[in-house]
Amino acid sequence: MSNPSASDRPPGVVQDLAQTRALGLLSVDSLRWAHDWAAWRVRFAYDNDHRGAGIRDIGAFLRETVVPHCQKRVECADNVLYLLDPDDVKLVYRAFGTVQHGPGAIASIQGQESYRQALHLAGELAAAAREADGGHDAEVLALPDLSWDVVGFGQSRVATAQARGHKVVVRLGMLGGQDVWMVDVNGHSGCAQFRLRLDAMSKMGVAAALKSYELRLRQSR
Repeated sequence: MSNPSASDRPPGVVQDLAQTRALGLLSVDSLRWAHDWAAWRVRFAYDNDHRGAGIRDIGAFLRETVVPHCQKRVECADNVLYLLDPDDVKLVYRAFGTVQHGPGAIASIQGQESYRQALHLAGELAAAAREADGGHDAEVLALPDLSWDVVGFGQSRVATAQARGHKVVVRLGMLGGQDVWMVDVNGHSGCAQFRLRLDAMSKMGVAAALKSYELRLRQSR
């Protein structure tokens, strides 16, 4: 998906490290729920490393091929289909639920009520984490703005920046059989890991990686 701006965040979501972790654990997308009228959201998989499978290609596929299956109100936002009626969700699933790769592969199906509940719970979890964090939010706010040098395309992108004299690298890695975005510090691999590249490259992600890096150094002495 395209990177969301701060204005795209759902109302009431506090953007700190604890919130990011809670949202990731609850598998709630960081992008906002684009249409308030929609009761359901179907997200289709995309892969920028394969021709015809990028986010624009999938968006065109949704508009041209998937939307005609629906009988009630439906709209697209990038690779996400927003639906009003659960019967349309069933129609879409019957048509594309067995597609494993390429156009038509469904990544997730989500109801708005469960989405809102997950956001609320994530906020409560984040509040509890902040109480035990000992001022980490202040560390995040104290970081200077980050300037990233990005090399590569799609999932192969590698981003490099300098933060407080440390070399920080964000790259795609593997953890527990899952693709995650690793944050390396001064050559130390995976000081922090995030489900979303946006989170790994945020001040929150970098602050978490620096904190982990400093802890590793102290433990190695």
